[in-house]
Amino acid sequence: MEIKILHISTHKVGGAGNAAYRLHLALNDTKVCNSKFLYRNHEQSKFLTEQNIPHKNHLIHHRIANKLGFPILAWHKNRKIIDNLQGKYEKISFPENDFEVENHPWVQEADIIHLHWISDFVNYKTFFKILKDKPMIWTFHDMYAFKGLFHYQEDEYRNKVVFNKIDSKIKAIKFNAIKQLKNLKIVCPSKWLAQIANESTLFLNKKINVIPYSLPEKWFNLIDKEKCKQNFGLEKNITTFLFVALDIDIERKGIQILIDSIKLLSSGNIQFLIIGNRDFDFGNQKVIKTGYLDSEDKMIEAYAASDAYILPSKEDNLPNVMLEAFAQGVPVISFKNGGMADWIQNDFNGYLCDNIDASSLATKMNLFLKNKSNFNRNDINTFARKNFNNALQAKAYLEIYQAILRK
Repeated sequence: MEIKILHISTHKVGGAGNAAYRLHLALNDTKVCNSKFLYRNHEQSKFLTEQNIPHKNHLIHHRIANKLGFPILAWHKNRKIIDNLQGKYEKISFPENDFEVENHPWVQEADIIHLHWISDFVNYKTFFKILKDKPMIWTFHDMYAFKGLFHYQEDEYRNKVVFNKIDSKIKAIKFNAIKQLKNLKIVCPSKWLAQIANESTLFLNKKINVIPYSLPEKWFNLIDKEKCKQNFGLEKNITTFLFVALDIDIERKGIQILIDSIKLLSSGNIQFLIIGNRDFDFGNQKVIKTGYLDSEDKMIEAYAASDAYILPSKEDNLPNVMLEAFAQGVPVISFKNGGMADWIQNDFNGYLCDNIDASSLATKMNLFLKNKSNFNRNDINTFARKNFNNALQAKAYLEIYQAILRK
């Protein structure tokens, strides 16, 4: 008998959205699961196994009440709080919103609810109360499930003084809602995130499964490097470093560390391929900037065109970009945090820097320039295919689904 799984994710694009959506597709490939995907994006899907829930319309009386200082919609209430708080952060989210995900018919039909990144989509107070008896799995893609307003520790620490009161209030709302669940299992894609979750008040010493993300088969098909370099206007005999981020100016992603490290490189015979939706000054360094690429095929070409991927994130879970680079046989240079520490092996598929700073990053980039020929594209590709294939991830989740239904 098929297991009816419903994935709930705010988005089906971006880091967490891509990871959740790829799992949904992988599970349907097993023929053991009937997997459906519920999301908040504006566009409606053409596939019968996917549906979006649109925003609630802001009607005239909602707008008038908000103008008069008596907001009705949670969106207006949350916006008012944001406008009154001064701080520097990547993102803050609220547990209450105007969506009614719990009333969707797919929620009632599902044998298991599989939560992903649900910020600004699932209303904690109503959703967890109504569905407290429903078997649930929750894959954490960042720290928001066990934090208050924030999604990562650095933002929480940076804004602690100004945000402490409202942050504590939000955390209490979330904790009280989640604690109602009677049959919940937690999955983290990295040991790093699992450990941090295990140290939190809500999930202290709770059993947490670690299952890495996966990639569709086409990502593992190696394509011609020289041709890809040519397609991006890169010189074929110069070492190419790649950096990708949807929003490359997010401080956590480390773009400034990368820029500072470039000044410390020993060789000028390099070029950078930068993919993202912001512009930065790289001085006199040769740089090709593509802007945002919304095509998977073009992204695969970008990885294939590169000799090494630079991942200077100060905090991260298990970046899809690392897996995608490995899939095209590209070594990754990064810091000893997040899932990078789980998977990067020095001198085989990249380098881990000793410290999170520009000097350490430049040291490893210089080391790569000297040892570039030691990295074997086919070996890295084989490593990726072995550890991040769809079937492996689907099998691991199926075991959890079956266990949760036996409970």
